[in-house]
Amino acid sequence: MNHCHRDRSLTVAARFFSSVAGYAETRASPDAQAPAAMRFLSIEPLLEDLGQFDLTGIDWVIVGGESGHGARPMEEDWVHAIRKQCEAAAVPFFFKQWGGVQKSKRGRLLGGKTFDEMPNRRTIEVASRHRRMEMIREVSAWEPAIEFASIG
Repeated sequence: MNHCHRDRSLTVAARFFSSVAGYAETRASPDAQAPAAMRFLSIEPLLEDLGQFDLTGIDWVIVGGESGHGARPMEEDWVHAIRKQCEAAAVPFFFKQWGGVQKSKRGRLLGGKTFDEMPNRRTIEVASRHRRMEMIREVSAWEPAIEFASIG
């Protein structure tokens, strides 16, 4: 029998976009080149038009407005622009919320519909018990790569 599961040893690498004081700042995860089960953009809060950006290697985009006391407004055109880029790049798009002080009253409809797209779940085959034991023996046989000099 062939068993598959999500490889929990793979991290979810994320890139975050935030709009602060009139400029967009991109912050990539320090592990952006690390193996990852999924890479996504969390664009929350969206506070300005981000223009065109590269979606290469991105599996999912989440967009939402700022909420709570002092929440700044989000323009519908900004959200549509991101959704259109996702559509063109075949990247699933999830619209979380409009935000605002009373976010539940504003809802999460965009152009009259909800966008709840999710990335495909990825699975990998788990090595057989025999192969896992072989790998443990191989790693156990490794000698330390660094030799420590005596200090004296």
